[in-house]
Parts: sequence; C-alpha cells; structure tokens
Amino acid sequence: MPRLRNIRFVGSSYKDLLVVPAPVRKMVGFVLDRVQRGLHHGDIKPLRGKDFAGVYEIRSDHEGDSYRTVYALNVGEAIYVLAVFKKKSRRGIETPKRDLGRIRARLKLAKELAGND
Repeated sequence: MPRLRNIRFVGSSYKDLLVVPAPVRKMVGFVLDRVQRGLHHGDIKPLRGKDFAGVYEIRSDHEGDSYRTVYALNVGEAIYVLAVFKKKSRRGIETPKRDLGRIRARLKLAKELAGND
C-alpha cells in the first residue's frame, strides 16, 4: 500500500472548511482521501491559469450553491489546501478575481512552508 501524503491547510482554509455544509465537508474529505492515495475523482479539475500549475479544485454543489476547495500537489511532499469557499461568481464558471488573488498568495505561502519542512 502506498504511503499517504499529508494534508496541510494554509491560512484560514481549515476554518473555512468547517463552516461549509456537512454534505460538502464529507464529499471534500472523501475526495482528499482519494488524492492522498494517488487516485482521481470526477469532481477534481485543474485550476486554469499560468500561475496555477499543479493546483486543482474540488467542485461540490449543495442545495443550489457551488463550493470550491483548492489544493496544490506540486509543492513539497504534502497536499496543501489553499482555499475553501462558496463560489459567488457573477459571470458563469469563472472564479472571482478576489478568490484567485487569495489562492495565489496562499500558494506562495505553501511553497515557503514546504521549503521549511
């Protein structure tokens, strides 16, 4: 059995995960468990953008709302959860710029943390 990768939460991502609806938390936990084991899940999509190589989002819907959990795989040995949020984009499927800015900043922090491990 392959070794499970550790999960590290960056910024307020753990606290943010705790406030999403329970069905969303359970689904995110299930998907992150698969990621830890090196497996894929259909609700995982790469985050688009030149700054986001190796960054993925778990898409989950609950009672008409969309939630995103964004994590990085290409940073050190761990899986870094960068952001958990309710998607409030006003234009279709785009992730709001405010959320992208937070993800960028936390990705930078994750790289610093990985360098100190």
